[in-house]
Amino acid sequence: MYCTHCGFENKGDNQFCENCGKSMTNLPAPVPLTSMWGKWASIGSALVVICFFLPWASVSCSGRQIISVTGSEIATGNYPGLNNISDATSLFGYNPDYSGIPSYPAVLLLPLIGAVGFFVLNGKRESSIISMSVGALGCIGLLILMVSISDLKNKVSTGGVFELKYEIGIWGQWLGNLIQLGFGYLSQRND
Repeated sequence: MYCTHCGFENKGDNQFCENCGKSMTNLPAPVPLTSMWGKWASIGSALVVICFFLPWASVSCSGRQIISVTGSEIATGNYPGLNNISDATSLFGYNPDYSGIPSYPAVLLLPLIGAVGFFVLNGKRESSIISMSVGALGCIGLLILMVSISDLKNKVSTGGVFELKYEIGIWGQWLGNLIQLGFGYLSQRND
């Protein structure tokens, strides 16, 4: 039982706190506090969810951005600016087929597992382990996505005129997952 006066955790059913000596009778059950590290891990979780809706990748032609896609667009395969690329490539005499650019529905799991990491942080040891697991799963998912996008990068880089580059959304996803992983570990270690 925790003392409501000093916060000390007393073992057993003591009438007085072992730390401050104040009365422990008729006290409400304590609510465990989230550790400082757990609060930081929840910031990583929020970052993962927010960055899902920010630009993850962009395609530029001679340094001028043509299209930018968010995590949600990558997940659904809805690339609204794809016609801009087709129009631009035809100017250079290229007519590549962009109809085969896939969607990545598994990307929808990234903000969902980020949200799980946010809601489980309640100061208990198990929540720290879940936060670490969620951060690790997010990093693995992003790694798999970036490897599979490398093929798309080759397809878009037709004739060296176009360039696909990663934007703030995907780097924010990495940062959020690493924050969950790292601070989840620190929270677990200090509990």
